[in-house]
Amino acid sequence: MFVIYSIIQKIILKSIYVMKEFRQIHIIRQRIYSKPVILLLIIFMGFVANGTWNVFKKSHQSSQKLEVSKSELETLEKKKENITKDLDRLETKVGIEEEIRNKFDLAKEGEMTIVIVDTEEEVVLPEEKGRFETLWGHFKQSLPFN
Repeated sequence: MFVIYSIIQKIILKSIYVMKEFRQIHIIRQRIYSKPVILLLIIFMGFVANGTWNVFKKSHQSSQKLEVSKSELETLEKKKENITKDLDRLETKVGIEEEIRNKFDLAKEGEMTIVIVDTEEEVVLPEEKGRFETLWGHFKQSLPFN
């Protein structure tokens, strides 16, 4: 009988222990799923989402600035090429002579420079009309049989 009693006592104690664990788990779940905790989690997720969005915007701005910098670099490299070509040309006698001829309209001895002047065309100015004549002209143009 004592053996049966001890077995029943162990079963009861074990079930009480299991019930206590279940109650503790239930209390923990109630606290985790409570409205204040959920509200705090939503606020935390808002901060995380805001930080992620800011990082995304900065990344997008950086990629745009990189593209602008690349295009500026290309234009500067082209300018550098043109300047080095001009410098190489100006290091020769022929290049110096061409530059002097272009800038100062000079010629060598025995050469002649020719200057071509365009003729100016006469500009015909419209006659000045008085205020009444201008109004009468507008009136005549607006008539359907004109």
